[in-house]
Amino acid sequence: MSIPSDIALLIESCKQAAIFPRNLIDKLVPQHHLDAYFARLDNQSSRIFCEDGKAAVDIWEYDDNVKEFQSTCVSSGMELVPRLEGVPRFSHDDPRCRFLFLHAFHSRDYLRISKEMLVAALTHHQVMAAFLDFVFPFGMQEHPQDFYFSGLREESRLQSPPCGLVVPELGRSGREIRMCYNLKSVETSKSNRDWPWSIRQTAVYHSFDVETGKSFWMVVKGSELIKARIKAATSKGATGSTSLKSFSSMTQAFASTLATHLVLCDWCDEEWRWYLNYLEKRLQDATRRGLAIIIDKDPSLFNERIEPEIKSPPSPSRIRRTVTEITRRTLSTTSRLTRSSTGLQEQKIQTPFAYPPAALPSPPQSPPPPPSGPPPPPIPPPGMPGAPPTDKRMADDEDFTFKNLQLVQFFQEKANEVAPVLEANIDILTEMKEHYQFIFKSPDFPDEIKDNCQAEFAHFEKHVNQIITDLQRQKSRTAILQTLLGDRKSLLYGILNKQAIETSKALTKKAQISTERMGLVTDSMHEIAKKTKQETVSMKIITLVTLFFLPGTFISTIMSTDIVHVTKNKEDFSLRALQIYLAVTIPFMVLTFGAWRVLYVFTRKRGRNTEKEKGRRVASGDYSMV
Repeated sequence: MSIPSDIALLIESCKQAAIFPRNLIDKLVPQHHLDAYFARLDNQSSRIFCEDGKAAVDIWEYDDNVKEFQSTCVSSGMELVPRLEGVPRFSHDDPRCRFLFLHAFHSRDYLRISKEMLVAALTHHQVMAAFLDFVFPFGMQEHPQDFYFSGLREESRLQSPPCGLVVPELGRSGREIRMCYNLKSVETSKSNRDWPWSIRQTAVYHSFDVETGKSFWMVVKGSELIKARIKAATSKGATGSTSLKSFSSMTQAFASTLATHLVLCDWCDEEWRWYLNYLEKRLQDATRRGLAIIIDKDPSLFNERIEPEIKSPPSPSRIRRTVTEITRRTLSTTSRLTRSSTGLQEQKIQTPFAYPPAALPSPPQSPPPPPSGPPPPPIPPPGMPGAPPTDKRMADDEDFTFKNLQLVQFFQEKANEVAPVLEANIDILTEMKEHYQFIFKSPDFPDEIKDNCQAEFAHFEKHVNQIITDLQRQKSRTAILQTLLGDRKSLLYGILNKQAIETSKALTKKAQISTERMGLVTDSMHEIAKKTKQETVSMKIITLVTLFFLPGTFISTIMSTDIVHVTKNKEDFSLRALQIYLAVTIPFMVLTFGAWRVLYVFTRKRGRNTEKEKGRRVASGDYSMV
């Protein structure tokens, strides 16, 4: 049985692109890892990719015929596969340099490539399975997912004879440098006016054939920024260095690879300074007043002292006179009782203690003469060195609240995001530099590139070292900012705690004064209650006497009976008239007392029944009629 050629293996692998990465020819990772990648890609494809036919994949390829890059945009797998493989299949070799730019409408939206297009491109170029790790953090998401994942993976094959896939029809020698990595940077964002910055990432896969000089790049980013920069540097008529678009020799092709890496390295470093400036400014604006705030004062909740009116306390004789007057009015009529009680409640109760009287205002003085000479220097804010002493309370809008503490916490979380990202970028750039240093020292690396790319490689090392140094400085600055945030947060927490204590003291003081006032009111009401109880007894006696005489008065008035008639100095006593009077009066008197007693008992019983019904409803939880 003959062994199939590498081109036959590649054709078969492309036919099975749907099961990527299980279809890779050279499997340098265990099978269970490939199975895990396949399952994860299938599970997350609906979140990461768009539908086939709605994609927008930009292909930027170097054309040897016109000696410049050509651009193509494809929207489906039917358009992408012929562009990669040619028609008929594998009828032309790979271009000297090919870029595939995958992007989205924004950093948290679907990538504008379908799953079918991605696996077709990855299979055609036999991309290592580890690159999927850098694709998974992209896609539709409300909050950043897998935010802190970073790394660099490489599978370089420089041995001779080659151990990789050898396909002369495509210009692939089987000896190539392969790596994938991701970098993060901070960019301005217009989607949120309150926070115009966002940390974003770029994932890169790169391969370079050390015999044919052919290179392939796949760049994944939420926006089109990297695509625009690379196109601007490699398009016809571009100014500046020509190393990015020169591919006439192996040396120039490798120099172009190093220059492309530097474009990505520059991006991961360029905006951190300004982002940290913005963070520091927002922090200072929110907490600088905490260094000058006067906290040795009452909280702004009570801008005025709680001072009762300055009057002498009421004496017991005054209370007795007031109660006696109210009792006298109570005995006259019920309406007067109501008005007198209301009037008493409206009287102001004076506390038995008071603050000393305030000083009288001084008479107006004549205006000072106009100043002569230069104007005085500006007055520093309260609490700062050189500021005049003042006891004035700060304005309400200068008081710190829990919202300020939440804002500082938000700043601290944003600053805490920066340090791990900078550390990851430093590690990735260091690994990349060390990997290329290892390649340059490898005996399998072509001598042509070693000898002719010394200057370009030295420039690459120097530039990467500068970026690493700058990132380390920004990391140190971030550590200082984190310390400052922690200190300001503690200061703000202390100010809020002090304000809470002072507020509690003021509330306690106000509650104490209110309690004393209520005590005076209670004492006065107790005196009134005792007097009212005494006068109620008198009212009952008067009522009984009135009821006793009321029938007789009524009958005598009606009958106008003369029981004793005096005529001409002679008394005429009529026993019969007296008997009739008593016979009529006594029953009416008994009837009157009986009617009063019946009404009294009925009213009292009805009141008791009402109270029992209310108690029953409360016990059952029914408060509708209570």
